[in-house]
Parts: sequence; C-alpha cells; structure tokens
Amino acid sequence: MTEIKDQVLAFIGPDESCASEALVAAAWNIPLISYKCIDQKLSNKTIYPTFARTLPPSSKISKSIISLLKYFNWNTIVLIVSGNPTNKQVQESLIKLANEHHIQINLKYHLPDHYLSRYQQILEKIIDDSNERTRSKKNQ
Repeated sequence: MTEIKDQVLAFIGPDESCASEALVAAAWNIPLISYKCIDQKLSNKTIYPTFARTLPPSSKISKSIISLLKYFNWNTIVLIVSGNPTNKQVQESLIKLANEHHIQINLKYHLPDHYLSRYQQILEKIIDDSNERTRSKKNQ
C-alpha cells in the first residue's frame, strides 16, 4: 500500500471497521471517506483529522431513534439487532440512551449477520413476542 501512497488523492471505504485505515490515512495526510463506518471514536479530529463519513456516528443514530420513540410516547420496546459490529455499536448506544430516557427494553433479539428467508419463522415469533410484550394491557 505504501508504494501507491504518492499517487493517491483520497481513499473511499472501507465499510465496517475503519479505525486502522483512518489512522494510516491521517499519517499520510490523505482523506478517507467512509460510506458505512459509524464508529463514534472516529469523530475525534485530533486523532483522525482526514476522516469523513457519509453516515452519522452510532451515538447520533441512537439519539434519532430515542427522539422518535419519545415523540410517539413509546416507552416500552423490543430490540432486534443483527450481529454485525456496526449494529452492535448502535445497540450499545441505544441501550444507554434508553435507560437515561426511562424507555424500557423488554426483550433483545440478535439475528445472524446474513439472515435470509429461512429465518421467516424466527422473525414471525419475534414479532408475536414483541406485540405481546409491548402492547399488552399492563404495559399501556
């Protein structure tokens, strides 16, 4: 990679984990534009001065979700998260903010990274459980 450094104007990507790549780009003073990386720590411009993203960090995504829940007065939820690292960061941030805003998470489900139609029965059960846990009379 070092042999092409002088011929590169910018890097685009990677999509999941990008902290190491952002450090290299910063050391070389080359812009790195990520289209999927949401890691909050990359917002530190002292360490990652050449990093930019097209998606907000996980903390901003979680704040938006909490705002939506509060707008509709939804105080009891079920959390369904796929197993990729990006979604795990959002989950951690969302759990923290939900606690701060007194939003109860009744159930947490983790789906495999690449869930396909073969998981239809699992998803139907999750929906039924969610409906029962969040819309029962005692929760209203």
